[in-house]
Amino acid sequence: MDDFTGIVHNVFLELYTELNLESIELFQMNDEQYGHIVCALPEKKIQEQTINSLHGFLKGKTFKLPVFIRDRAAMYVAVVKDNMTDEDKIEFTEKILILQNVAAVGNFSDSIAASYKVMEDALDRVPVGVAVLDNESRRVLLLNSVAARSESVQSIMGKALKLYTDTGKQTLEDIYDNSSGLWYDVNFSGLKWINGEDVLVCTTIDVTQKIRNRQKIEYQANNDYLTGLFNRMKCERDLDEILKNMNPGEKGCVVFLDLDNFKQVNDGLGHQYGDVLLQEIAYSLQETDGIKNSCYRMGGDEFVIIVKPWYFDKITEIVDKISKRFNDIWHIMDVDYYCTMSMGIAVFPDQGKTVDELIKKADFAMYEAKKGGKNRFLWYTVEDEERKCADNGFRDSIKELVGDDCRDFDINYQPVFDKDGILYGAEALVRINSGSLGRLLPAEFLPTAEYLGIMNRIGHYVFAKAVKTLKKWNGTHPDLKMFINMAPTQLMMPKAAENIMNIIKQWEVNPGNIYCDISEKTEFLDEKMALATLEILNGHGINISLDDFGSGKMSLGFLKDSHASMIKFDNSLVKKSRTDDVEITILRSITEIADILDIDIAFVGIEDDNDNNIALENKADYLGGFYYGEALPEDEFETKWLK
Repeated sequence: MDDFTGIVHNVFLELYTELNLESIELFQMNDEQYGHIVCALPEKKIQEQTINSLHGFLKGKTFKLPVFIRDRAAMYVAVVKDNMTDEDKIEFTEKILILQNVAAVGNFSDSIAASYKVMEDALDRVPVGVAVLDNESRRVLLLNSVAARSESVQSIMGKALKLYTDTGKQTLEDIYDNSSGLWYDVNFSGLKWINGEDVLVCTTIDVTQKIRNRQKIEYQANNDYLTGLFNRMKCERDLDEILKNMNPGEKGCVVFLDLDNFKQVNDGLGHQYGDVLLQEIAYSLQETDGIKNSCYRMGGDEFVIIVKPWYFDKITEIVDKISKRFNDIWHIMDVDYYCTMSMGIAVFPDQGKTVDELIKKADFAMYEAKKGGKNRFLWYTVEDEERKCADNGFRDSIKELVGDDCRDFDINYQPVFDKDGILYGAEALVRINSGSLGRLLPAEFLPTAEYLGIMNRIGHYVFAKAVKTLKKWNGTHPDLKMFINMAPTQLMMPKAAENIMNIIKQWEVNPGNIYCDISEKTEFLDEKMALATLEILNGHGINISLDDFGSGKMSLGFLKDSHASMIKFDNSLVKKSRTDDVEITILRSITEIADILDIDIAFVGIEDDNDNNIALENKADYLGGFYYGEALPEDEFETKWLK
């Protein structure tokens, strides 16, 4: 230890002993002329000492004593020189007096150490990252333990320091660290350091949990709980924002999508299957280019897609991709589904400049697509809007008729003959004969009934009425058959086969005299369940026939698995075979397969001699249609064919 440092050290120890201080810290920073002693004196100790006692210990030594106040403690910095002059003594005495006076009049209640070591210990107890930087060079003077241990905190401090230097902004919120996935708030403040120099203090607080809680709340407010898609409220806000910020000449689309016959999934299989199907559809929509962040679940099985202006030129491609996906099978849990959808499209701003207007018009176009056959899309037109009021009234009327035990629903019966011209049976064909709606054929009201989800009730009514009629006719014609069309929902309802058999048992009808007609145009969301129901019915002796064959989507595998004993060709296939060699080949191939499988062939849509000739050429087992006899009410059928 050199003489200069020794003087500093000895003087400090004397001061420490005389004042009976409990603790004191010594920091020495040597330069060419001075050694610096930095210490903090507790308030009460300063007050207990007199200027004489302090001066006595420093007698014979040369001091300069700048004094300043920091954080409720009196601090002094003693600067020791080699020589002592009277002027030094006078100046030193003045500084001691200042120190004493400041300590006496200050409102200091706690003792706070100002030493580097105490400061470091205190900052290490703080649960946030702290860095003390030189105000000019930005050299790190101190890192507390939180900052020293965390590369993430250090990285954020570096990023924040650059932002602070560039912008002067002292508080920086929600800064994200890519490496750790954590969020931080950072604050910068200037203060005097232990040695009296200006420093910059950077504090870093981990706010990750706060951000995640906020994100969770925002997600719940904006997203559908089941599918993860944006919800109705988010849709309305986003569309409103797009409409407000569109440039002149820009266009976009609102696409309203509704699943066809989704109610059958929930009713026939259970809501768990329906939920999974909705999730799969949502995922598929999100994977479509151009609409990845523009898909919304409006509720139930309804979805809205906003095609933004910068994707408007790709609308045809987007709609085509969605349509193709719904032409594929959906693999849901342990079941394969064939689920279609109907879409309506409204263009903005041409067809609407408000959120409500556009969604309503797209919704209406979707309904028109559904009413026109489902599994299709339509663009909104003004002409459609003009028919809207009448259509709404029509739907209400159909619902009212069905709700009143199918009031004004009639069953007409059309004869079916064997190839020898002998009456074989009758097809039960439902009609509406209403004072308000007039006389309606099935094609005029069944699509609406399917849309409203009331086909099961209509199907039950038709089956019960037809079986009751068959009971009466079998009294005089015990071998007469009845062909009854089955709605898809009837086959997929819980205990479907049991419900059908209960009606047959109620009227004590021979099950072998009943044919359950399954239209090939029928869309089964769960083919396995439908086949299981048909198998049970067939096991009870009921015949299965596939109606409208050649017009729909049923495979030859379904033909075999359905236990069908008859196929009834659709008349459209017969008409095409008149002029199309390919259609003729298809028709003949099907009849050959049916012959191999021992399945009867029926042509029941014969309208003229040409149709009849084609039927006979293709070895028809049974014949029917207007050419052989029109559909008649029950009493007229009896008079004409049974007496």
